Amino acid sequence: MPSRTDSERSRTHLVKVLGVRAEVHVSGSRDEKIATFARWQRGRVSRRQLREAGLGRGVIARAVARGALFPLPGDVFAVGHAGAVELGDETAALLACPEGAALSHGSAAKLWDISPADDGLIHVVVPQGAKTRADGFRVHRARCLAPQDIRVRKGLPVTSPARTLLDQADELTPRRLELSFDQALVGRITRPGDVAELLARTRGHRGAGRLRALLERANTTATLPDPRPKSCFSTSSAGPVCPHHGSMRGWPATRWTSSGPSTR
Repeated sequence: MPSRTDSERSRTHLVKVLGVRAEVHVSGSRDEKIATFARWQRGRVSRRQLREAGLGRGVIARAVARGALFPLPGDVFAVGHAGAVELGDETAALLACPEGAALSHGSAAKLWDISPADDGLIHVVVPQGAKTRADGFRVHRARCLAPQDIRVRKGLPVTSPARTLLDQADELTPRRLELSFDQALVGRITRPGDVAELLARTRGHRGAGRLRALLERANTTATLPDPRPKSCFSTSSAGPVCPHHGSMRGWPATRWTSSGPSTR
């Protein structure tokens, strides 16, 4: 007759993991289960995930006692060591929050590379009414947080670039907001249409007016006529022809591109 330990080892648990839409299959020994979470989540795991994977309080306590798990704030553990890892604190903050949380504001802007300044804080947004304790990070509560407002970047849930700009619109100075907005468009991290769609369904959001003004400026700039003169060259069987100088056989053809005239 198989022992309880053998039965538990053969059982597969479905557990929600950060940055993964579908639940992840977790099975094996206690150490194998812990290692599964460590691989997905930068060496971080929550008590809730361990319990859902079949590890009881006693198993978790013994893992802490032998140095396999190191307690962190918010019922989160570091696996193997408590040393710093890239985005480890952000991962731990998300694990300390209920499902549906995402990095936001300055933390999201940093991940999207559209941050003109970093306040040094970890910002997390959660749905309105979600209960969480902010141990070492700042929690924002959103009344309207649609699925399209959440993306995954570097394996972490994060607000979309457009939503990130909106959330920061009331906190940044006008110049810093403009820099972030321009950087997002130039870097093709977001599109004016994405910002317009977001503003259409978040009319009461603080800072929406400032972001809308930047969007209108961008749309106006995009529709202005091109002030650059057109090339005077035309073509004929004899080659390029200039109306002022006649045949230009042997001269390179000239065309206008987004950066000015070029030859080919």
